[in-house]
Amino acid sequence: MDFFSPDIYLPDFKTITQQYARSNNPMFIPESFAGNEGASNAFYVIGQLKSMGYSPFGIETRESVPGKGPISNAYKVLGQLAPLILDAQSKGTIAGVSLNKTDSVQSIKLGNYTLKVELQSGRREKDNAETGYGILINTGFDEYIIAGANIEVSFFSTAPNNPTVGLASVFEGTFENGNWIPGRKLNGDEIMKNYDFAGEALKNGTGTVARLNGSNPAILKVKLYKY
Repeated sequence: MDFFSPDIYLPDFKTITQQYARSNNPMFIPESFAGNEGASNAFYVIGQLKSMGYSPFGIETRESVPGKGPISNAYKVLGQLAPLILDAQSKGTIAGVSLNKTDSVQSIKLGNYTLKVELQSGRREKDNAETGYGILINTGFDEYIIAGANIEVSFFSTAPNNPTVGLASVFEGTFENGNWIPGRKLNGDEIMKNYDFAGEALKNGTGTVARLNGSNPAILKVKLYKY
């Protein structure tokens, strides 16, 4: 089968690739950036546009330490998630984001919730991230897998009575042979964004986020509750 694929080294990656993502044209990127930009692009097209692949140029030569640069780390995470991604692409239970300072917030309806995805921010402006990216997968009732770097995700119900949504648990972890291996359970400052609880309550929020800090991509497993 023939299909059109963009060999792309232009700045507006999302807009251009969206023009190729059609029901009669399988999505694939045969050549594009490596590095942090490539990692972000790969997560976006695989998560949001259901791409079957993303091929960065010079992956074997463009990392100062082979196998430990941004694109290699991104592919390690994508490799762990591959079975989940393929299943979620077929079910429509996956989304992808690519954020920067001029496009720092995206809201995505996925499952029974709206996910507000923001560029990771620190307590001081100099600690704010320049770019961030992620893949979000609705894996079950009130359950999500979030993978990526430098993003924060908060959850809001789409139910008619608009209940407040909280984080029942947030675990770091990895997948090995398709099995989830939990690491640290995150709580306290690691999931708090806003300590103005009264103000958050007025917006049906809790001030908590599932946060992926730093430029090295990682995986979180999030369980929600409503009240």
